[in-house]
Amino acid sequence: MSIRKFFQMIVLIFTALSLSACGTSAARKVEQGNQAYEKEAYQEAMVDYSEANQADSDIPEPIYNLANTLYRTQAYQEAEAIFQQALDMASDELAQFGFFNLGNNYYQQERMNEAIEAYKQALRMNPEDMDAKVNLELALKKQKEQEEQQKQQSQNEQSDQDQKEQSSDQSKEGEEQEEQNQQAQNDPNQSEQSQQSEQGQDNQSAKNPEGMTEEQAEQLLAAIGQSAQTLQEKLQEIYAIMGLPPEKDW
Repeated sequence: MSIRKFFQMIVLIFTALSLSACGTSAARKVEQGNQAYEKEAYQEAMVDYSEANQADSDIPEPIYNLANTLYRTQAYQEAEAIFQQALDMASDELAQFGFFNLGNNYYQQERMNEAIEAYKQALRMNPEDMDAKVNLELALKKQKEQEEQQKQQSQNEQSDQDQKEQSSDQSKEGEEQEEQNQQAQNDPNQSEQSQQSEQGQDNQSAKNPEGMTEEQAEQLLAAIGQSAQTLQEKLQEIYAIMGLPPEKDW
């Protein structure tokens, strides 16, 4: 980021004041402020520029230098307000520098849309300003990076939300299954009744083979207690009555 204009502007302002108001209190205070600024004694410089503005509030230069000094202390929001105040009073040349430095102030706050507009305004007033062109390109590049980061962040947030919803669904299914298991444990009679019902169906099937009458089934059960030969004879009689031969010999 180029900041050459800050230093150039201070010298320009001091020279302009020296020529137009040499010996005045405002000029002396601006000179003192410039000396403090060059020594990076920014607090002293701000005091001098503020006193210069009080001595002559009709000139924008002390206010403009005060904004530059606030920028140096990273008081960007305060500097923005002072830059705007200086621009309302500035001549065309000072305004062109003001828009450039205001763009730098926005850039430091990562407010790229506003920085881009400020650099464009500086270029409208001086299309040959190479510093403004370079800074405009930097701001456009930074703006694109921010948009890509925001897009990626949005995708990540959506992915996280989808995973949370999927995890929530799985948790609900697990809770429902656990609830069913718990109900089965708390009501063993239901399970026992189910088992008894199944056993009853099996016993009924054994008692009543397909095609047998109740009387035939009773005869078969009565023969179970006799010898195998007697049982075989009974079965043969039953199958003979039914007209169905056994599948294989005994």
